[in-house]
Amino acid sequence: MTSTQAEKVLSGALRDALEALGFNEHSRLSFTRNDASGTSILNFGGRVENGAFKFTFSVGLRFAEIEALLRPGIEDPTYPTIQMPIHLLHQDRQYFEWELSDESDANEPAREVLVEVAEKAEPFLARYGKLQAVDESLASPNASDWFILTPDQRASVRAAMAKVAGRDQDARAILDEALADPRNAKPVKKRRLQELRSRLLSA
Repeated sequence: MTSTQAEKVLSGALRDALEALGFNEHSRLSFTRNDASGTSILNFGGRVENGAFKFTFSVGLRFAEIEALLRPGIEDPTYPTIQMPIHLLHQDRQYFEWELSDESDANEPAREVLVEVAEKAEPFLARYGKLQAVDESLASPNASDWFILTPDQRASVRAAMAKVAGRDQDARAILDEALADPRNAKPVKKRRLQELRSRLLSA
């Protein structure tokens, strides 16, 4: 089974099941749902190994008003503002995958995925569908609360949220602190932060 063949099989197995939860397949193995607070996203990905297709997925949220500041002109609804791999929503945070070896077993992994969506993804989406909850998590000193964002990405999202809330001085302070952080010393990171600072504080 090639990766393309496996993706088609998995897509077909997931499509009807996830539609029942309000998700539509925007592009192959990327499912979105428009909720009151933003776009809920399930992005699946996998690889062929020893003849089997092994896959997992991430759950994310996209906030249009934040994305308009972070990535103006880019309107891909499958690109999340925050996301978490599904295994990190388990208490033990241990990585796991599903395996698809032929067309006949596609429905069983799909059923298991639905359980994960119901038990892990939906609570995540409900909690972090509120920007205040996202802000509180990103303000935490614990990096495990940052939705796998890097320090510069975390600062960018926090600054954009502050700008949306009308807290320009907070946005300035967040970005100035990020620019002084040695973890963001690489030229590409520093340039992106400087560009965002200029964009947010001149608007």
